[in-house]
Amino acid sequence: MFEDGVAYQYIGNVTNAATDDTTLGKDIAVGSVALIKVDGSSSQGKVQETTMVASDAPFKIVQKTAAGQLIYSPEFYISKSTYSGKSYSAPVEQVTYYGYNGSTSSLGTVVSGQTYTLHITLRSYAPGVGHSPLVKTVPYVATSAVEADLATGLAGSFDRIFKREPNKTIQCDTVCNATVTAANGTKSGQEVTVVKGSTALTFETNVTYEVAGGATLAVGDYLRIGTVSGGTALTDPVYRVTAISTVYVTVDRPVTAASGIYDDAGGTSDIEVIPAATGNAADWGFKFTGLDRFADSGFNPQNDFFSKIRFEVASSDFDSTVATTASAVASEGVGHGYEVAQMESKLAMNDGKGKYASAYPATVYRGEADVATPGIYDTIVLNCYRNEVTSAVTGQQPVSKFQIYIRTKDALSGDAVDAAFGLTI
Repeated sequence: MFEDGVAYQYIGNVTNAATDDTTLGKDIAVGSVALIKVDGSSSQGKVQETTMVASDAPFKIVQKTAAGQLIYSPEFYISKSTYSGKSYSAPVEQVTYYGYNGSTSSLGTVVSGQTYTLHITLRSYAPGVGHSPLVKTVPYVATSAVEADLATGLAGSFDRIFKREPNKTIQCDTVCNATVTAANGTKSGQEVTVVKGSTALTFETNVTYEVAGGATLAVGDYLRIGTVSGGTALTDPVYRVTAISTVYVTVDRPVTAASGIYDDAGGTSDIEVIPAATGNAADWGFKFTGLDRFADSGFNPQNDFFSKIRFEVASSDFDSTVATTASAVASEGVGHGYEVAQMESKLAMNDGKGKYASAYPATVYRGEADVATPGIYDTIVLNCYRNEVTSAVTGQQPVSKFQIYIRTKDALSGDAVDAAFGLTI
């Protein structure tokens, strides 16, 4: 949190509906936050929404909770504070390729009968473990010298091993360099129903493909699944067809693509067929993507720790030419609802509510952070100090430091609190 002193946080989920230098802090809208002047002047206790940077008056932050409770920050002076504003930035999941990465590399020369093992080191993978690493080993014995067989086999091993984990960590997809061919999409107007996590796809009327429906999907072919109404790309996951029964198609492992209706609008397809011969001759690789481990369970700010999975992928069994490519670096972003809720829970102690912060299960003192949506917040951070007291003995002025976080829903664009500090968020 804040190592040099104490920290506080105040949250605004709705506009404060205040009039500058008129509305009293106690009268702001329920669920909002504001800056008020506390200098004893005619502006005492009134909301300030124009630049106060040049003012030497004391101020406070006031928050009115959803229950109507008023919570005030310690008194501070802008002249004795440094401050900055940060707009919301979304969290980012790590994406790492091993082998083909959408443009270059492959799985190298594959030797039939050889065991190929991927070593995956996970960090920040579960609540409470911090950065203690967990190493997972994924082995597979190559059944041929074909890259496609090794890729799909190792991906299957990955799924079987990782589905036993209590927390979501990462997913493994296979990708290949078979040229994106929109004309190999399911025929025009042919919709395909995809259910995430299932191995079954349902075609609308039959399993023909190409714009005119001139070819028929067969066992051993591959399906590259893109995005709904977004077409396909070389970095999209590829699955091997293992069974076909009328309009029902089974692939080699559970689909990681989003559930939905995938269509073909005259040759621009969301699902593309890669004929077996083309797929078996292609260069292949693995695409590893970090997952939101709270997507299914939700986030409990009292005992969960908001962080994104970090991981490394390595192996000594592949050719030295096989590349590891970092495509996206994991980040928690700034202002995610889980981050705000976590801080709100921990900082209840600093509001003199230790029994709320330490008890379990929690008695919610002020659970204002939006974890259901979850909410997205802009942030103002104040680093403040007070040194008004002078020792009569030493002449020294002890410095008391504290930090204030002001969080306002991103849609509020700072709710004029930023303007009071001469900021724009």
